[in-house]
Amino acid sequence: VEGPVPAILMFHGCGGLRQVQEDYARSALDAGYGVLIIGSNAARGIDRFAAMSQVCTGLRLWGRERAADVFAGLVLAREDERIVASRLGLIGWSHGGWTVLEALDDAGRNAAPEALDIGSNDAPDLSGVRTAMTLYPYCGFPMRSDGREYAQEIPLHAILAANDLIAPPADCERLFERSEAAGHAVDFQTWPDQTHAFDEPNPPPDPRIVYDADAAAQARSRWIAILDRELAPG
Repeated sequence: VEGPVPAILMFHGCGGLRQVQEDYARSALDAGYGVLIIGSNAARGIDRFAAMSQVCTGLRLWGRERAADVFAGLVLAREDERIVASRLGLIGWSHGGWTVLEALDDAGRNAAPEALDIGSNDAPDLSGVRTAMTLYPYCGFPMRSDGREYAQEIPLHAILAANDLIAPPADCERLFERSEAAGHAVDFQTWPDQTHAFDEPNPPPDPRIVYDADAAAQARSRWIAILDRELAPG
C-alpha cells in the first residue's frame, strides 16, 4: 500500500506485548492501515515478572499514569510522514483499554495526565483521532474516569466479556451507561460465554482465561469494519 496511510495505535494489557497485538496488527496491515504498538512496560524497564506481579496487581502504573503514553504515541504518529495524521485510531486491551478510557477522559476535561511532560498552558491533544476501541477494559477502582467527560468527537467502541472474572463487565457497563446519559454515544457489546482475553491465543496459565479462535476472528473483523467506516477519507 502506498503511503501515507491512516494508522492505529495499540495499547497492550498489563502483562506487556502478546501475540494478540501481533494478530490485530497483521489484520490492520492487510487492510491497508499503519500500526504503532506502544510498549508501555518495556519503556519503563518493566519485565514480564514485574508486569505480572506489580502492574497486573495494581501496585504500579495505573491507567491514569499510562494515559500519557497515548498522547506521546500520537506525537510520534503525527511526525511520521508515512501516516495520515488526521486519520488515527486507538485500541487497547484490558489495562490498555483502561489507559485509552483515561486518555479520552483527560481530553474531555482538557487536563493532561500527571505523567505527561508538557507545558503548563498546553492541553492534551487527541487531534486526528477518529475512533477508539477497547476490549475487556478494566473499569473498576482505581479508575479516575466516570465516563461523563469523554472527548465527545471520538466514537468509542467496546467489547466486554460476560464471563470476565478479571475485569468484570458490570463495571464498564455502568461506566458506559453514565457516558451515554451524558450525551456520548458508546457502542458496547457484552459477548456471552467469553472470558477475559478471549482473543489471546497464547494466554498465561490462568483458568479464568479461555481462548476462542472464532470469537477472536469475529472481534478482529468487527474492528476492521469500524476502521473502514470511521477512518475513511472525508
